[in-house]
Amino acid sequence: MVTPFSPVETLHRMSVTALMAALITAGALLHVQIGPVPITFQELFVCLAGFVLGPRYGVYAVALYIVAGLLGLPVFSGGRSGFAHLLGPTGGYLVGFLFLAFFAGVGARLVQRYAPEPPVTASVEERESLALSAKVVGLAFAPAALGMLILYTCGVLWMVARLGWPMEKAIALGVTPFLPLGLPKVALASLFFRVLRKRGLAGKW
Repeated sequence: MVTPFSPVETLHRMSVTALMAALITAGALLHVQIGPVPITFQELFVCLAGFVLGPRYGVYAVALYIVAGLLGLPVFSGGRSGFAHLLGPTGGYLVGFLFLAFFAGVGARLVQRYAPEPPVTASVEERESLALSAKVVGLAFAPAALGMLILYTCGVLWMVARLGWPMEKAIALGVTPFLPLGLPKVALASLFFRVLRKRGLAGKW
């Protein structure tokens, strides 16, 4: 049996971390520009990174994505890269992704503790229980939603500092257009997490 700290387990975590960083990149390339802040699918994959990998390795996946962009790979929204993008008006959202991944990972830990999967000997009804699914999605969603609010806070404060905008303008341009889509992305990621977990594809760390 593979132990939690074995080389094989470590290699598996590293591989999945790299995969999630790649998915975050894919989410960045699918974007719609609205003012200074584009709409992307990154929040969905950042949440999934936290759900699948847990808080620590979820943050590692986001950090790997950010480092790749800083090293010149075109992984940021619109195929951009470099420190100039990090220091630009949307840099706060990149920092906020770290918090989103962490809190999504906290949600995964809560699920692991308070909504364990039934044993393989359990009936199909127990394993497919709607009540269990609702509990898993709820436990995962709540901390990730908090992480999303922290993400928006980082983005707004960054724009205020970098652009000199008043808080009201930063919120109007950096949060208001995206909030109706942000929380549904968290909900969708929570549903995906439930599906992955039932199939044994979400880590237990």
